Amino acid sequence: MKKILTIIIVVTAVIIISFVVLIKTYVTPEKVKAFLVPYAEQALNRKISIGEVNISLFRGIDIKDFAIKETDGKSDFVKCKDFILKFQLLPILSRKVIVDELKLLSPEIRIIRDNKGSFNFEGIGEKEKQQAGKEEKQDAAAKGLPISLLVKNISIKDAGFSFVDSTKALPDTRGSFAIDSNIKSTDGTQLSSTGNIDLKLSEIIFGTPSRKPIRDLNAALKYAADVNLSPGDIRIDKADLKIQEVPVSLTGDVKNFRKEPEINIAVSMPDTKSADLQKLLTSVVDMNGLVLSGNYSANFNITGMPKKFDSLKSGGEIKISSAKYRDLTMNDFHTKYLLKDSKLEIVKMTAVAGKGKLNVNSTIDLSKPGYAYNLSANIDSLHADEVVNSFSPKAKGTVFGLLSLNLKLNGSGTAPESIKKNLIADGDFNIRDGKITGAQITRGLSQFLNIKELETINLKQANGEVTVRNSVAHLESVFSSDDIAMDPSGNIGLDETLDLAVDLKLSPSLTKKAMGSGVAKYIKDDKGWGDIPLKISGTFSNPSYTVDIAKAGGRVLEKEVGKALDKLLKKQKGAEGDKTPRGQKPVEDLLQEIFK
Repeated sequence: MKKILTIIIVVTAVIIISFVVLIKTYVTPEKVKAFLVPYAEQALNRKISIGEVNISLFRGIDIKDFAIKETDGKSDFVKCKDFILKFQLLPILSRKVIVDELKLLSPEIRIIRDNKGSFNFEGIGEKEKQQAGKEEKQDAAAKGLPISLLVKNISIKDAGFSFVDSTKALPDTRGSFAIDSNIKSTDGTQLSSTGNIDLKLSEIIFGTPSRKPIRDLNAALKYAADVNLSPGDIRIDKADLKIQEVPVSLTGDVKNFRKEPEINIAVSMPDTKSADLQKLLTSVVDMNGLVLSGNYSANFNITGMPKKFDSLKSGGEIKISSAKYRDLTMNDFHTKYLLKDSKLEIVKMTAVAGKGKLNVNSTIDLSKPGYAYNLSANIDSLHADEVVNSFSPKAKGTVFGLLSLNLKLNGSGTAPESIKKNLIADGDFNIRDGKITGAQITRGLSQFLNIKELETINLKQANGEVTVRNSVAHLESVFSSDDIAMDPSGNIGLDETLDLAVDLKLSPSLTKKAMGSGVAKYIKDDKGWGDIPLKISGTFSNPSYTVDIAKAGGRVLEKEVGKALDKLLKKQKGAEGDKTPRGQKPVEDLLQEIFK
């Protein structure tokens, strides 16, 4: 953009200066061409071609088919159908140039980036000179324009541009723009400008086929700015931008824009309908089921040097009335952030979901490859089904209840495998008045124990602790209801593999159904509750259940030995105390009969 501005300024200055010199000698179109072409070619370091030139003291100067060539001197980098300059004659005599109108009709700009990463505008205005010559040029530029300048109106109409990137790092872009503005300078160094710019991006095509093209994106800018050419500073008094129907206002400063720009910009997005923002975002990115409603607002600032990311500082806040991600609706969304020293800190992120609340803060270190991040989250009484349905669609409709969660995690990486490998997390959870239904893990348990009622497990309370290390989550938990109680513990791989041990306690009514009523007498306690130690392996989608024989065997042995001792004590003293009581079976036979 800076190069394009340089081109416009140089071409305009060349025309103005040449006209001031030649007007005194009764200029002709042929003399203008003879002077203008070599002067412009020297200034831009590119070949120039112009067509017909029309000159009038009352209508100004009109150059047709003006073109700046590529480095090959043949194809066009910039071309313009009509370059029209209307000026006032008398002020020229006192070294004042008052331009009533500077108009460009149907200009076209073609920007190309080759497969080596070089742009076709590189080298414009640059000359192979000794260092002393370069310094002289910089000193001359710092002095500003040699005349007093007032351009009442600059208009660019029906302008088109295209950008093609052979490296595919940037998207290919095609669009059009129009400009209506003015420029004023009293001493040649201080420039003031106000105006309007309309931009239409007809097509943005990304290098990756998975990203859909962006089409028909419109933007309009109304601005007021001051430029100090001597130090190279820009003061933005007003920049009201509207992208589609989304308003954005900017104010601030850009210092030293010639060499290493340093910015101090404040950005404001006033309270506006979220539907307009939704429409804009949907046209640019895949929202993945996120829907905004109500109103939104945002305020933030950016300071630092864009070329040095670690120097950038930014802070601000975003408010959204309502946001729905799949099945989870969050209201009063409010976030505050801070960017400093290449670290992005989410100072605050809060939202309300029904009677529940969400509170998150996080830090992301952007200076490290793959990034490094930590997060702390607190969820209080959110509906578990909304959370599960939104973030784990495969488990949709399987978990219900009021979920509370405390979580702390840190890790690094952006690819799924890197995230799993580097993730370290600690958390605890609680579910009240819930149920687990339709899940393969409950369906498998029901089939294994032959108890249909276990396909849906109603929960009065469930709580536990989870730690994640080396791609494995370790679980310690307790689930309870009127009919069951269990304490799943063990490891769950982040690849969904299971290695859990569960002591399953069943109510008297369910105990009678466990693997056939004949086993009930071996697993139930004095109150009729059954106790079955289980092992769960496989995966969430295909779990496998087995009885923990060692654990179950110890319990059966303890129970049967107790019964045998009771019977032995009741026998007469003369009976043989070392024989197995009649009707008793060896423990091995009992286990095979019970758990076959």
